[in-house]
Amino acid sequence: MIRRPPRSTQGVSSAASDVYKRQVRCHVKYTEAYGKYIELAGPAIEKYGGRFLVRGGEQVEVEGDGYERTVLVEFNNLEQAKACYQSEEYQNAYKVQEKAADRLVVLVEGVN
Repeated sequence: MIRRPPRSTQGVSSAASDVYKRQVRCHVKYTEAYGKYIELAGPAIEKYGGRFLVRGGEQVEVEGDGYERTVLVEFNNLEQAKACYQSEEYQNAYKVQEKAADRLVVLVEGVN
């Protein structure tokens, strides 16, 4: 999920205040391999300005099922989120978990 923060009226353009989020829903099949992915992905995401808002933890699915893990990362803009996902560092992490988890990854713009 991606959201925009409240817009400032102090001379900041609306484009400068956009915030984007990367949401991952995940079913982990192989915890050891997925643990290695977490070790590699975290630094790659932070390198590109990503800030973890949710990283696992207890959750309650009230509609649908199949994803016991949710990760929510905030980026300053969509280009930053895309650059992170497409980066060599993140793609190296991705390859580690490719068969370790079933995932749904979304980059999306939110609302105020």
